[in-house]
Amino acid sequence: MIAQKALASQYDSLSLCEDHLQFDQVTGFYNKLGFERAFKKIFQNRSPEEPLVAVGIKARNISDIQLNYGYQVSEAYLKRLSGKVKILLRFSKILAFIPPDIFVSVISCKNEEEINGLASRLCSSLQGPFLFKGSFFPIKVAVSVCTISSNCHPTMLLNVMIRLSEKAAYQNRLIFAEYEKEKKYIENNLPIYLSISKKIAMGDLGFALQPIYSTSSSKIAFYEVLARLVAKKQVLSPDSFMEKVEQLKLKQDLERAILYKVFVYLQENRDIERVSVNISLDYIAERLELDLYQYLREVSINPERICFEVTEQPSSSNIDRRLIRENLFKLKKKGFKIALDDFGLYHSNFGLLKEFPWDIVKIDGSFVRTILESKFDYSLVEFLVKISKMKGFKIVAEYVENEKLANELKKLGIHYLQGYLFGQPKFVEESLSILPPLLYSFCCLIKD
Repeated sequence: MIAQKALASQYDSLSLCEDHLQFDQVTGFYNKLGFERAFKKIFQNRSPEEPLVAVGIKARNISDIQLNYGYQVSEAYLKRLSGKVKILLRFSKILAFIPPDIFVSVISCKNEEEINGLASRLCSSLQGPFLFKGSFFPIKVAVSVCTISSNCHPTMLLNVMIRLSEKAAYQNRLIFAEYEKEKKYIENNLPIYLSISKKIAMGDLGFALQPIYSTSSSKIAFYEVLARLVAKKQVLSPDSFMEKVEQLKLKQDLERAILYKVFVYLQENRDIERVSVNISLDYIAERLELDLYQYLREVSINPERICFEVTEQPSSSNIDRRLIRENLFKLKKKGFKIALDDFGLYHSNFGLLKEFPWDIVKIDGSFVRTILESKFDYSLVEFLVKISKMKGFKIVAEYVENEKLANELKKLGIHYLQGYLFGQPKFVEESLSILPPLLYSFCCLIKD
């Protein structure tokens, strides 16, 4: 009898332990395991026609708070936010939290008007200041809504809601979606996503170097680093993979891996005086400063050997221009060189040219190749040379492919020339064997 009671007590303890493992300890909401079990339990006998809606809420600035103020503040922030979510979604059938920053809820909604009203209340009510020990922190959220049926698979549902929540934050707007459409997108793109992300994480990528010549010395001044993926023993150029990398929002992960490999390569090849590396505005705004801190602790190189090429390619992230400017000044202060890439390709390059002291400006090849035939392109290059003397930067002309064009660019006063006339990009086999650090937390599929 005593043994039976002891055995029963053990089973009760195990049951309590299992229940405890289904909840997030910070918010008190279901975790992934709890959500999946609760969804099956609640909806397995419901009619598939029952009108249901899944709601995703992403705390957009929780990563910044963790990075700048620590976990004590971020946990207090999440507890406050989860309290608000619980009140606003008090009629929810399931409330879950998926670390580090996404809430998922399933509710019954009668019609489209009710769904729109709920979404609007969430967007307006969850924003606002958060007070912690006398300091105020802004609460910024992104909301997504998805119509679902009771027979959808809970794991796929979570994948869909994480994707939609990230997408809402990325596009800075409320997202409405249909489950079947989002599910199909994930099923079609997930294999490609996993393939590319695995290559980045495992280091199955490298870089090529293309020489950039000085017009004054007629010697190589530095090299441009160009990313390459390796598949089935073939070295792939960006034309074959970069569009997909950007679509799946893996570009920043690719940039991080390439930059690390470049650091290690420069440490081991001191005869390479300087290279230029392409970086996106998103990387500058989000992870570059932290990565440089970690890389420079591990790899000993002079920052002056690195020139960051910044292109003002439009971003859907609504990046604060002032933040970019501040981060670029920090890079210069540390000794890195800064180049403005693809000048003339995007409409606001002149604004960037004016407000920041660039070391180098690269003229987009679409203007360079035609200066012998186009008076407009010739005048643009001529004008830029005058500006360079005023602002104190050097100019690189891209896509120089013949002697006649090179000689004309020299007469105009261009400082550096880049193109097939001076050398094609050459893949650096050594770069393939350099393993990137395990720093990556890959984003979900968020962009159509």
